[in-house]
Amino acid sequence: MTLREVFKIKFRKKIFIIWLIFFSLIILQSNYVKAGLQYNISYEEKQNEVFVNTKHSEIHIEKGYLNKKEIYEIAKKIEQGIVRVKDYLGEEFLAMDTSKYKIKFYIRDGNFISNAGGRTIKLSYVKEKNAPYIHEIVHILASYNGFKKWISEGLAVYLNDYLGGYPSPPNFGKDLDELSKEIIKKKELKEVLSFNNTYVNPNMVSQEKRMAFYILSGSLVKYIEEKYGKEKLLKMYNSININGVIDKSFDEIKKEWITYVENL
Repeated sequence: MTLREVFKIKFRKKIFIIWLIFFSLIILQSNYVKAGLQYNISYEEKQNEVFVNTKHSEIHIEKGYLNKKEIYEIAKKIEQGIVRVKDYLGEEFLAMDTSKYKIKFYIRDGNFISNAGGRTIKLSYVKEKNAPYIHEIVHILASYNGFKKWISEGLAVYLNDYLGGYPSPPNFGKDLDELSKEIIKKKELKEVLSFNNTYVNPNMVSQEKRMAFYILSGSLVKYIEEKYGKEKLLKMYNSININGVIDKSFDEIKKEWITYVENL
């Protein structure tokens, strides 16, 4: 065997080994992705409800309201939503130890407003895929130390969009800034803008004005995150006095945001 032939054989072996390593890495990566998509969902039918258990949640569903496919879909959405909210907030701003406690969800048919309290969430309009599950998860998981209705609801509205939740109230997936621009133009909704850092006008009793307040709050939170950064936004969320976070008053920030929206 000539030296040239020996060289060719060695070269072919090296190429073979390189390809073998390459395809092995692809297979390992594929298996890793598949493993990451496994939600470890357990499903149990009871007398009046279907009980679903995931890593971070216990889900109680009115029997007969959703079919099995819809049940698994919302269970995966909820699990994914909890993980995404946790990742966004980080350990510093997390209000609940999700390794010790689970969020309880109650899902049923009916025309009611979804709500959250303690470690419990009640969800409506799941079948229609309009349930604000991420919005309510934010209320449970975000550490909150203030009385600022605008930032409490604004963060929940903004993250429901940003983290890929169902299109749900108040904006149903529509652009928060564009909707805010239209609201600011309407004379009958001008009083909605009267909110300050701790105060919300008690006369905003109509559904239209309440929804307008939520949309404006979501747009304002989005503006703060984009201009000042997520860390400062979350510190503002968890602080009684925002002046210690950003060297500006709430009224100054609000005025900046209104100017930004009006000039879109």
